[in-house]
Amino acid sequence: MFEELPKNVRMIMPDTSISFTRQARANENTLTATINISFTKPFYGPENYPEFYEFYKKLFTFLKEQFVFRKK
Repeated sequence: MFEELPKNVRMIMPDTSISFTRQARANENTLTATINISFTKPFYGPENYPEFYEFYKKLFTFLKEQFVFRKK
């Protein structure tokens, strides 16, 4: 039994060049987590660094969230 699932999340860079989605579903003792990261640009220059840095900081915060499972 899962106590509480992390919220589903969607983030997009201000210039829409990177998008991140995370969806989690639980059914009895089965957890399904889907993570999608999409890039539309192959290169990010130094002028994009502040936005890029903040996006990745939030991204890794979401990726590190834990799923709590309790045995009956």
